[in-house]
Amino acid sequence: MQVSDPVIYNNISPAQFEFFKNLAKGKGASINGNKDDVTLDLIPVGVDYNPDTKVLTLRAQEPFWITPGAVTGALHQMVAQAAASNQETKPVEAVKSSGSARSPEGGRLPEPAPKPALGPWTPDTVYITGSQVYGAGYVQQATLKPGVSSWTSGKTAPAFSGTAGGTVNEGPDMVWRNTGLAQAKAA
Repeated sequence: MQVSDPVIYNNISPAQFEFFKNLAKGKGASINGNKDDVTLDLIPVGVDYNPDTKVLTLRAQEPFWITPGAVTGALHQMVAQAAASNQETKPVEAVKSSGSARSPEGGRLPEPAPKPALGPWTPDTVYITGSQVYGAGYVQQATLKPGVSSWTSGKTAPAFSGTAGGTVNEGPDMVWRNTGLAQAKAA
């Protein structure tokens, strides 16, 4: 198994960490205490939370048969949900320790919550692997390149494919694929 680079989340309050633990438990991973190794959807994940510094570190061991970054993207989505659960703290700041994710700050990725919900593509929005949007009359699904945990959309929508299975790149790190599912029509 390949071990992903650790992803470090700053400004996670104890209440947000508890919410994250409950989300993980719902997926069959009971996190005991602030530091634990658990299995999430059959994937080993290391969890380390420091309540004093409000830093959460996650590391996944992804098997070769899973698209690199898919597990990290799912974890990122769970952390984003947890962060949104408590508005009393500062916004979550994700830091990809290897610096391989693109950002002008050299690896520091201040991000709003990723967009997992289905809706129209929007500019300046954080998307993760599995995000879905409507485009060209169909549901389009995002896939990020290996080592990239999230991507912020540009100012202009990509030219989404109107053909099932068709793809279009959005920048160097993300591909949108037409799922073949037609966009629901308003009644």
